[in-house]
Amino acid sequence: MTLRQFAYFGFFEKSYIKPVIVEGNTLYAVHAADGSLLFRVADREAARLLAREFQVETLPLH
Repeated sequence: MTLRQFAYFGFFEKSYIKPVIVEGNTLYAVHAADGSLLFRVADREAARLLAREFQVETLPLH
């Protein structure tokens, strides 16, 4: 699936979690299917739970 297909697949329903470094700290960013940043939190489990609270399914990047 191409990035474009993924974006159309579920912009408001699908997301992915990606570790990012912000000011020397590792945070976990949740991105919408089109790559838009939804939010960043301190740990992966919190990111997953927050996404679920907003009824957004997280999918693996691999």
